Amino acid sequence: MFTKSEESIEIKYQEGLRQSNENARSDEAKEDIMKFYNEHQDICDRALKYYQEYEEYKSNYVKEPKRITSDEFCKIINPNTILLLTANPIERGILLRWLSEKHGAPLDTYIVKSFSYNLFHIDNKISIIHTSPGKTGDDQTRKLINKTCELFTPNCICSIGICYGFNRKNIL
Repeated sequence: MFTKSEESIEIKYQEGLRQSNENARSDEAKEDIMKFYNEHQDICDRALKYYQEYEEYKSNYVKEPKRITSDEFCKIINPNTILLLTANPIERGILLRWLSEKHGAPLDTYIVKSFSYNLFHIDNKISIIHTSPGKTGDDQTRKLINKTCELFTPNCICSIGICYGFNRKNIL
């Protein structure tokens, strides 16, 4: 006969509580996002159109990625680096299109190990680099940041976008 130990039951109970808390935060995030959209529908619709145009004409905004080694990449960038981070394809497309337009040319893109880096600005004082995880989610983002910090140490990491729908009421 199979019996569960008290420790096993406690572990399952704690996991259930954790999942319940995540679902509650997720519902609050959805409500915040829907409220924002309803209050700013025109801006959101224009942003989506801007992203769709990026997808359609992507080669106008980012160059074909070049695969290089970690050492080669670190020789290209300045040690003083600002890392721009987006979490989903729409945020990534909107930011890369905007950066490319400000840059005046398609952005150089490098694949280092399994991550992609878009170079916006490099001079003798600073580098500004964009990256984004392959999939949306905090585990993917955490992995990307950890691997990037093994490659080089950014002076600043800026997360751009909805930040997983963080509930501002709980932060401020």
